[in-house]
Amino acid sequence: MILRCKNKVKAKDYCSKHYLQYWRKNNIEKATYLNLKHNAIRRRKSFDLSFDDFCKFAKKFKYFAGKGINKESLHIDRINEELGYSINNIQVLTNTENVTKWLEYYYDELRRKMIFKFKKNEYTKKSRRNNECPF
Repeated sequence: MILRCKNKVKAKDYCSKHYLQYWRKNNIEKATYLNLKHNAIRRRKSFDLSFDDFCKFAKKFKYFAGKGINKESLHIDRINEELGYSINNIQVLTNTENVTKWLEYYYDELRRKMIFKFKKNEYTKKSRRNNECPF
């Protein structure tokens, strides 16, 4: 498929937008690796995964065939959310499993940070008997 663009920037008669789409389609392993690395850096997560290790891992779990944005598509997830991306800390999950895992982790983190403190006289036995909420 050759796209003839009016705005010729790169070789092969592609504009920069279509050349990038063409390159990603023909270099899916490298594009996926760079996307994962860029997102890890953007989210300030360490990234100690080499391109060769990533390709071996992805081919072992058939990641490239199943990746996408649907609920059954595959995602690369960190086993331990506190650590970064390394060959010992990544796994392949479906989108649904990944979101569920993240929500459970996020809820646990929030629950650890939420500490309710009451003054002794603010919440009395009388209000508990009437089933009144102290909030």
